[in-house]
Amino acid sequence: MGNYCSSKQKDGGGGSDEYLKKARYKKNQRKADKATNVISVPKKDKRHLAVSAVSTTTATNSSKAAVASNCNVGGVTFIIPRIEQPDDQSTAATIVCKPFEPNNISSSIVEKTPEKCFAYILPDELKSVSTETKKLLLGVFEPTANQKTNKIIIYICVPDNKGFPDERQSLYKTVLPEIRSKCTKIGYELHVVDLYCDHQQQQEYGQLDTAVRLTELRRQNRVGHVVPIVFVDDSLGPPVLPHVMTRQDFDLARSKMPGASKLIEKWYTLDSQKNHYELRNEMMFETTFETQEADEKLWHDEKVQLQIALMKAFDSKSLRSGYVEQVFQQEVRNEIILNSELAKRSVWILNNYDVVSGHKCKTTAVETKKRLEQLSKHLKNELPETNIIFYETANVPEFLKKIGSTLTTIVESVEKEREKQEPTYGVSWLLLEELRIQAWFGYNAAKRAVRRDDAMERAKKYFMDADAGYPLILYGPSGSGKTTVMAAITKHCHLWNQDSALVVRFANASAYSSSLEQTLHSLVVQLNLLDSGKCIWFKHDVQLYSEQIIRLLGSIGSKRPVTLIVDGVDRFENNLVDWIPQSLPNNVKIVVSASEPSAHLNRLRQNIKTPDSYIRIANMTDEQIDSLLSAAIIRPIGGGGGETNKTDSKLVAAKTPLEIQVSLLCSKIRKSKQPPSSEKWVEAIFDNVESHLGKDKVSSVIGHMCATRYGLLDSEMVELLSSENEFRVPDLSAAVISPPAGLFWAMFNELMSSFMYWFKTDRYATVRWKNAVVAEAAGRRYSESIRRINKKMISYYNDQVVAVAEDDSGKKSLPKRRKLDECTHLTDRAETIKEFFSDLDWILEKLNNGSVLQLLDELSAHAQDPQARFIRDFLSSAMPAVMDNGNQLFSQMSLYQPAADRYRALMEAPPFPTLMPLVLTEAAAAASQLSESASQLSDGAGKFDLVKRFNDDANYVITVSTGRKEISVWDVHTCMRVRTLKGILHPTALKLIDNQRCIVLCERKLIVINLATGKVISKLKGVMNQNMPYFGLHSSSKIVALARSRMHVNLIDIETGTIEAYFKAGEDRFLNSLLVSGNGRVMVCGDETQKPFPLLVWNLTSRQLMYDLRIPFHEFVTRLAAITYEGHYVCCVAQEVDEPGPNFIVVYDLQSGTLFKKWKPGMNCVALDISSKDGCVLSGHENGHICIWDLTTGNCRWTLSGHVAPVTSLRLDPAGGSFVSLDTHARDRTIKLWNVTTGQLVSEFTPVNPITAFEILPGGEFVVVASLGSAHPTVLQLRGPQQSANEQTTTTTTYGGETTLEVDLSLDFRDDAAAASAPAPVPTSAAVSR
Repeated sequence: MGNYCSSKQKDGGGGSDEYLKKARYKKNQRKADKATNVISVPKKDKRHLAVSAVSTTTATNSSKAAVASNCNVGGVTFIIPRIEQPDDQSTAATIVCKPFEPNNISSSIVEKTPEKCFAYILPDELKSVSTETKKLLLGVFEPTANQKTNKIIIYICVPDNKGFPDERQSLYKTVLPEIRSKCTKIGYELHVVDLYCDHQQQQEYGQLDTAVRLTELRRQNRVGHVVPIVFVDDSLGPPVLPHVMTRQDFDLARSKMPGASKLIEKWYTLDSQKNHYELRNEMMFETTFETQEADEKLWHDEKVQLQIALMKAFDSKSLRSGYVEQVFQQEVRNEIILNSELAKRSVWILNNYDVVSGHKCKTTAVETKKRLEQLSKHLKNELPETNIIFYETANVPEFLKKIGSTLTTIVESVEKEREKQEPTYGVSWLLLEELRIQAWFGYNAAKRAVRRDDAMERAKKYFMDADAGYPLILYGPSGSGKTTVMAAITKHCHLWNQDSALVVRFANASAYSSSLEQTLHSLVVQLNLLDSGKCIWFKHDVQLYSEQIIRLLGSIGSKRPVTLIVDGVDRFENNLVDWIPQSLPNNVKIVVSASEPSAHLNRLRQNIKTPDSYIRIANMTDEQIDSLLSAAIIRPIGGGGGETNKTDSKLVAAKTPLEIQVSLLCSKIRKSKQPPSSEKWVEAIFDNVESHLGKDKVSSVIGHMCATRYGLLDSEMVELLSSENEFRVPDLSAAVISPPAGLFWAMFNELMSSFMYWFKTDRYATVRWKNAVVAEAAGRRYSESIRRINKKMISYYNDQVVAVAEDDSGKKSLPKRRKLDECTHLTDRAETIKEFFSDLDWILEKLNNGSVLQLLDELSAHAQDPQARFIRDFLSSAMPAVMDNGNQLFSQMSLYQPAADRYRALMEAPPFPTLMPLVLTEAAAAASQLSESASQLSDGAGKFDLVKRFNDDANYVITVSTGRKEISVWDVHTCMRVRTLKGILHPTALKLIDNQRCIVLCERKLIVINLATGKVISKLKGVMNQNMPYFGLHSSSKIVALARSRMHVNLIDIETGTIEAYFKAGEDRFLNSLLVSGNGRVMVCGDETQKPFPLLVWNLTSRQLMYDLRIPFHEFVTRLAAITYEGHYVCCVAQEVDEPGPNFIVVYDLQSGTLFKKWKPGMNCVALDISSKDGCVLSGHENGHICIWDLTTGNCRWTLSGHVAPVTSLRLDPAGGSFVSLDTHARDRTIKLWNVTTGQLVSEFTPVNPITAFEILPGGEFVVVASLGSAHPTVLQLRGPQQSANEQTTTTTTYGGETTLEVDLSLDFRDDAAAASAPAPVPTSAAVSR
């Protein structure tokens, strides 16, 4: 047998299985929870417990149970389903379906949940995605999902309108320009909200009450990261009147202040139902046009007298703190302190200077500190000390520098938090963002829903009827409330059809639902994930999407119920409705809505003849209107802060939700005009707003809103309005504080909030009209203003782009994105074709900074032009590849023959580094087609399982195909085979001895083959382990291989095939990995018997065990390990056995046997590689990030992002300088080439089919990939301005002295094949007895 090389087991090194019994409990529990692919929803039983989650692959149930909550709605008790949360999450379960309020929906609609267990099941491929992702894919919407865009809002908060003018001016002039520049560099919008106006602005706009400021703060906080800057001194602003007083305190005030008794009785009225007194609204007092100004002055004076009287009456500390609240305190406490997110980001600026005495004032400092402590008592553990800034003089450089530094730190923290990427396992982040927007939009629409008992009853009957095999279509006039009814149906789907997966789209809720093509694309992506758990790519074509939707619904319906809801199909320009089938498969429900009249509804009626399919949304009844208006709370414009008034429904003649909103708007405005006829409801909106805010100013604002495709950012609107004559400030020095445009825009939004909404893209949010009828009416009414503004918009966007042109940070520019989104809309058709669609540079810029789906919509709108049609046809097929990186434009063009012929020069020398696929010559392509059968390629049997490079020859590459029993050698320059070895029995692994000889793992045996001659040299003795057939090269004459028993490693002579020695760590110790250094001197094995798992290191030259490496209470994940070529360092993934946290990376110095480095990236590592030449360790992680760790300093050089799935494979260039990365599970099909030194992405390539194997050749010029279904590997050559195709290195010698050679080795493997196919011998009785 040879020499015996062993090591004694260390004392205490072993242990029984009880060693980890307790330590692994949490970890195993976490793995079990994460492995489940089911979101369980509870049923109602005696204990209110949910049935455990059921896996699709096992019959066992999860050990967890979710508790359901009971809720009473309209006198009917039912269960609120909850979604399971993993044990490691501290957040409580989130409500899935919240019922309507009693005044919104009849109690008969919401019935008790049937006594039935139901669960939402996802395919096994999605079992590792987060709980939030599972909920979004299944339509379990949460309104709390993060809706923040790339927007930072500086919200200025001061005690009164006269407060801190010098400080605010310094802030505007010195600090905010630097912060704006910082935000621009990282691709963020900066918007400043300062609603404290001076005396001149008060005369023009009136006193801005607290309600306007609080409304604007809440509006901004919905979509952006608000940073409140709170200025504090001794004054906290004027007091406000209490909104409510108890009867006892009302009588007390009257008795203590008899002189103000009549004033108190005038302004406070008794609410008999609530048994307290409420503050009257100014709208309750009658006035005329002639006396209005005098009356308003009188009311103001009376309020001041009443405030003084109440402060004297409520002299006790408890009463004063309860009733006398100041404006500043109310705004800060209610809107900033109570919001933990705003509180953490707030900046407090405290004045510590007495203007009168001209020096520090201790009294001021003490009083300021006292008030600060009162306001921020909830922030003691949250607000950083650096966010509290004391100062004496406003213009001191140290003061301004500290504010700028604090704001910069906050901006950087916002960016860092947003860049945190949770693993999506191949689920498109664009799809997830779209689903979040849809959930947010639907939730808010459902809150506005009114009682529609008939429609809801019919919808419920439709969902409960299993035999209803037709789609349901809701229709009605614009403004009739179809969207709110659809949102209500969405909200109740999980109650009516409990097991159903819900797929919902509201048209125009976001940029990715603004066209039929984009909506169908996102539907197909989501349905594919629900069906197979994979993203399957299709050509961007409406007809193809329609066919796939029908097919996918049928496929999903065969496994589980599924519901498709699409609201507002008439909002799409494309009126195709063929994607809505006439008859539905089992378990499939479809609900759509359309306006009447519309071309879409007409086509639906032509296709779908079933009478029960149609539900008309009729006008609201008087009872419904009275119910809605009785609960409406109106804040009159121009009144005091937050006063309320119930609407007089007798004056309202509205019949639809839109008309009711108009009536409510009229109720807000004094001297408002009700519409003269039913046809003038929409016009009444603009008539009343113009009369209140001014016709010219309103025309300017609405003209800007309607001039653009997607609306305007807040910062854009304020900047554009500031250039208008109506908002221009004569004194430029006064423009730095509270720009009039900003004040007006906030007032306009507060007044028109019922008719506008946030329109979101993947990066920004704009303000748009909520209702199509209002948008159309605004376009007609202000057409002249729109035409005027339209001409200046392009100049504005050009100026914005030029201003940030010098930014080289690499971040996507928001001004450039906005210009690209709007430019084709702002130019005429002929100019669009000439300036944009004929310019490849513009198309490239659009792909990199915008959206390919949006570009395809723009091209489709100009499809009659040949150039636009040509680009559209190409991008339709290349869409999946250029979705995330437009720099693949030229590499994808080379695969599209019409584009390759037209742009041949760009294919040869692209303007930037590009992995360009080398296209086969016609002869080579014909030869490849003849050598492969269609049947093999279609079922995956003909795929390439392995691609290997030669040690020192970058001209050739080796492929191994297990299914075809074939090993081939390819010339990378011609993409031709130079060697083909067929008939090899089940080749699965290959290691090169030199440029001709190799060791091949065939079945469970090792065979030495000469690739140049095509001959079998020898068959090595011994049988490999079936599950762990690991082996490595010790020298050109010897290899090491893990034995079949896994208890030792054999040292085998290559020439003779005999076992010379074996390495053993001890009795009954099973090895589970084998790693050999490039020079063959060091071998590292993992031991799965010892607890915790150690690493065993042998010196193959001396044949001695060098180290038994262990970390207490940790185990090594030995399948994730790498060793340097010299064998000086080994890196491995490790994890704590008693903690459920992410794994981490350790590096051992094998020259001393000590722990060299230890890194905790905070995310599970799934791939490793190490290079002594580059002095680094590469780690790929579950969230798609790649970390480059410096072996010398131990620091993380770079954190690279770009993959949308875990990076499961990394391959370093043997010559150094670059590496490639890939997800081998094909959830992300893109292979990326990176520069190790700079951390920059050099290039990437996405093939049509998933990659099965890849290799980078020495020097990094060539990357070879093998794709599923391809008859030959694809050679990618790195081309660019400095290296074109004409400068590539050509092959000067032939491989093995012959041009081509094809050999059949079937005879050499005949005995092995016969042994493998022979039936196992039946044991005799003697054998059994032994």
